[in-house]
Amino acid sequence: MSSLSLKLLFTLCLLHPISLLAQPVCEGTLSIDLLTYDGFGAGQEPVQTDDPFLSSLLSYQSTGPWLPGTYSLMNTTALPGSPPCWITAQGNSNEEKDYFLAAYAGADPVAVIEQGVEWCGEGRYTLAADLINLSSDTCIENGATISFFIDSTEVYNSGPLPSNGNWEAHQAAFDIPAGTPLSTVRIIAAGTPFGMDNLQLQYCQPILELPDTVHFCNGQATTLTLNGADTLFSSPAWQWQQSFDGGSTWVDVDGATAPTLTIDPPLEGVQYRILGANSPVALSGAGCASLSNTVSLLEQQPVEVYQTPVICQGDTAYIGQTPLYEPGNHSITLPGGSGCDSLVHAFLFVHPVYEQWFTQHLCYGEAFLGMAWTTDTLLTLQYETMAGCDSLVTYDIEVAAPDTFAITGALQICTGAATTLSAPGGYNDYVWSNGATAVTTIVTTGGTYTVSFTDSQGCPYEASATVISDQLLFDVSAIPPDCPDDQDGQLHIPWVESGTPPYAYRLNGGDWQSGNHFEGLAPGDYVTEVQDAAGCSAEVPIYLEAPQEISLSWSGWANGLLNAGDTLFLNASAADANTQFEWSGPGRFSCASCPSTQFTALTSGRFRVRATTPEGCTATLDTTLAVASRYRLYLPTAFSPNGDGNNDYFEPGFGSNVVRVLRWDIYDRWGGQLFEGGPALPGAPQLRWDGSRDGAPLPPGLYLYHGQIEFEHGQVRETSGEVLLLR
Repeated sequence: MSSLSLKLLFTLCLLHPISLLAQPVCEGTLSIDLLTYDGFGAGQEPVQTDDPFLSSLLSYQSTGPWLPGTYSLMNTTALPGSPPCWITAQGNSNEEKDYFLAAYAGADPVAVIEQGVEWCGEGRYTLAADLINLSSDTCIENGATISFFIDSTEVYNSGPLPSNGNWEAHQAAFDIPAGTPLSTVRIIAAGTPFGMDNLQLQYCQPILELPDTVHFCNGQATTLTLNGADTLFSSPAWQWQQSFDGGSTWVDVDGATAPTLTIDPPLEGVQYRILGANSPVALSGAGCASLSNTVSLLEQQPVEVYQTPVICQGDTAYIGQTPLYEPGNHSITLPGGSGCDSLVHAFLFVHPVYEQWFTQHLCYGEAFLGMAWTTDTLLTLQYETMAGCDSLVTYDIEVAAPDTFAITGALQICTGAATTLSAPGGYNDYVWSNGATAVTTIVTTGGTYTVSFTDSQGCPYEASATVISDQLLFDVSAIPPDCPDDQDGQLHIPWVESGTPPYAYRLNGGDWQSGNHFEGLAPGDYVTEVQDAAGCSAEVPIYLEAPQEISLSWSGWANGLLNAGDTLFLNASAADANTQFEWSGPGRFSCASCPSTQFTALTSGRFRVRATTPEGCTATLDTTLAVASRYRLYLPTAFSPNGDGNNDYFEPGFGSNVVRVLRWDIYDRWGGQLFEGGPALPGAPQLRWDGSRDGAPLPPGLYLYHGQIEFEHGQVRETSGEVLLLR
């Protein structure tokens, strides 16, 4: 079938339903195009004249105008009568004057290309095409939508083609299940004009790998094997081919339909390859068979070698895997990697070796041959003879077994005490590290003591011991009492150095205790003492200081009698600026917690200031004050309203603690009210009586007064009496 006369297949033989999904791209090699035409062709005419019958649903158009429902094969869009919105475009292949398909499907989806396909068998396939939107972006933003269908299953959708004037590659990968011989490939489009080129349907073929070169030996048969053949196809079919002209032409090898080929006899320079497919039909179908790389045959000849190896007596020489240790002639056949055996003729020379044996007695740790020996050892030294062979000298070294020695005696002493150390008895030449030469020595200080001695064979031995002298050292920390006269002082021993735990503690020769803390202590001298588990003890004297007395003073108190309502300015001071004060007493303080305060006297009694330091210590100063009556009034007994400026009025005198006068009335002897003053503040003019009634002077004589007075703190008192009016 030619590229311009494609026949549409509408009736297909489907043996099995096909379920297709979009898949990743091919991981093997792609076959030739499986579609039954060779592209869209090429030509000198801008538009191919003859209808190629690519679509039964679109009309072929060889001249303009190009309307919906038409298609053309053209090599350029720069044509008379082309729509004004078309861009200028050419084909997208390397072929000169390449035709591409230009189609205008219209609004409804329509099959632009529809073709039946015979599959190569189950496996992965790809369907690809180059697409371009033929409408410029000045007319339309997005172009046609193109879909790839296998039968009724959509395997790819391009979406609206962009208006960028560029060809773009579109590809779908999908799997065809086993038992699917035929399908229909459809390219369906909808929308504005578009171009399509390089439409291809390809089979994803497995990669067949053979060695590039196979060697054979001297005309012997050789075998070619395809690696992994059982995993490449589900129902494989094979065919070997050979070439005698360097790969220019190939012919099938008769009967060579297995993944292994035996060549007998092989010929150097002949090349081989293998074809594989899912079935014999696919093997013979165009584009369905996978093709391996080419294998070249090279002939090799066997090799014959002569050697004269030399070894020492007891050694072994190897020719290949064959061991040689007897002197003389040997012939060994070595298999080659290509099947060609090599023959090796070897004459083996064997040189003699020499051996000597000695016994050596040593003390434990004694040096011999530059090493100190502590165990029995068989030592073999190797020397080289003039012939190059090793000569062996063996020493049987016997080492006297060591004894475990210990120094006995008390290894822990108190400072100033002594202990006797004893070395093991029955040996000779005792020498102690302190200079003593007897089996025993007396020591009075701590340290490590070592004694050396020898046995009857002169082997030296040594033992050591460490004497610990318990010279106890410790520290004492003191916390004085918080306040004078308190007994809350504390002594604490934070650490003890040397000695043997556990430790006991006591204070001033009292009872021993396990705790290292003493509390509830008054100021004074103390002796702290520590004793360890070995009975060694030490003491440290310490003085627990008394806290400084609180320095408290005050000022501002008046000497003598105070009147109720009198005011004093008081001040208290202490050495510590952070001291807090508290004033108390029968009166009023402007600030009872300040160091300076204003005090108003009300009654007699004890007055006190209490000082408290930041540590909580307190000190108090107090005194007794005498205060006259709280309710003081000063009332004259007579007055003379004669206008001379002296005693012209009768008015009360008030103490400083009077708040106001509620009533102030004057009466005659018969109870008649003559004057009413109040309410008023102390000293107000309306409290003055000038000895008249309604402006008329009254005669001399005794008159009565009555008043209600309000004092501080809301206290109200009444007063009454007589006053003599003189003229």
